[in-house]
Amino acid sequence: MGELWNLRRATLVGSLAGLAALLLWPAHAFAASLRWPFVAALALTALAGASILAFILLDMATVRRSRRVRPARMFDVALGLALLAPAAVMLRELLG
Repeated sequence: MGELWNLRRATLVGSLAGLAALLLWPAHAFAASLRWPFVAALALTALAGASILAFILLDMATVRRSRRVRPARMFDVALGLALLAPAAVMLRELLG
């Protein structure tokens, strides 16, 4: 059956949750009922970003890779940070 949560799924879920958060961002200011779906989308985005970073850290610590794979891993690090950092900052602002 494969793994339940892996790098590919974390990337897909994080990207979709980030897109949902971007769509909800302007609307939550006008409709209070959209605040919690916005917070949930941000939390899922941040969780996916953190899990991408955890996957990469674990992979770099346990598996020796060739020089050709390193640029792909650095892209994964950049993606993880791009998902985690803005979502975490906005969550902190919203939830105090």
